[in-house]
Amino acid sequence: MFTQSSLAVLVFVVFATLPLLSVAGGHGVPAMAGVVMELQHFPSDDQKAALAKIADDSSYSEAERQVATAIANIQHKVSAEDSERLAAIAADESLPESLRTLANVVIGINHMPSAEDKETLAELSTPH
Repeated sequence: MFTQSSLAVLVFVVFATLPLLSVAGGHGVPAMAGVVMELQHFPSDDQKAALAKIADDSSYSEAERQVATAIANIQHKVSAEDSERLAAIAADESLPESLRTLANVVIGINHMPSAEDKETLAELSTPH
């Protein structure tokens, strides 16, 4: 039987872990994939603003924030520095597959995503 203090601890644990569950799921991936899918040489001002919201929001994982920053920084292609960060994210099997896939796509951007990349991005941009 639950005592009042046990119930209070249970409620605290549930609410304390909810943000971790959403971060673990890569909840920024659909929005970022949508931006990359529409990319034409570099993100628009509106797209940069949307990416900045992700990059500045601590409810997103550090890896998601790094991917958002790398996308916002694209000027025809990803910078060498951002490419290194993205490669590390893509190789990190502890991260959600969707985020790793997005990182791989972004690394390969050359002015805009390829037709194959757009198919992958369309899948990633649909929240599951």
